[in-house]
Amino acid sequence: KGPESDELNTSIPATVSLLGVETADGTCFVNFSQEGLYGGSLQEDFTIAQIVNSLLELDNVDRVQFLIDGEKAESLMGHFSINEPFEEPFYTK
Repeated sequence: KGPESDELNTSIPATVSLLGVETADGTCFVNFSQEGLYGGSLQEDFTIAQIVNSLLELDNVDRVQFLIDGEKAESLMGHFSINEPFEEPFYTK
């Protein structure tokens, strides 16, 4: 949905559809629909950083694994590898 405050914003494109989020054994699985999942390298960079860095702040999350339509994928938008879980904060390039 994005932030509720007008003072905050999100780097996640409005076209992106989140199918679900589950955490098991310290891994948080973030599942997006392929439809609407597009953008340039900067957009993908900011999206990954925002999600990974936020979720790794939670006590029960040790790593973040992105899924597309329930499956592991090479990248979200074609620029950065997401085939392995993120275990450390992701800093924009």
